Amino acid sequence: MSTRTKATANFFAVKLYAMLDAVEKSGDDDVVAWLPHNRAFRIINEERFMNTVAPHYFDCTKIRSFTRQLNLWGFQR
Repeated sequence: MSTRTKATANFFAVKLYAMLDAVEKSGDDDVVAWLPHNRAFRIINEERFMNTVAPHYFDCTKIRSFTRQLNLWGFQR
């Protein structure tokens, strides 16, 4: 796998971590937050997440598209 392909492959995971980190620092953890053990996260308010948080990091406009992307990365419900 080329360096460019590796960078592209990891981009979603990097954006996801950056989003969770920024939300935690901003205090918007009533929308999406790490679980107490910090190995998983939870979307608490889907509507606010898709309207206020996700557009800053991802191109998807529907929660199903976002969860599909998570599933492709091996995240489980």
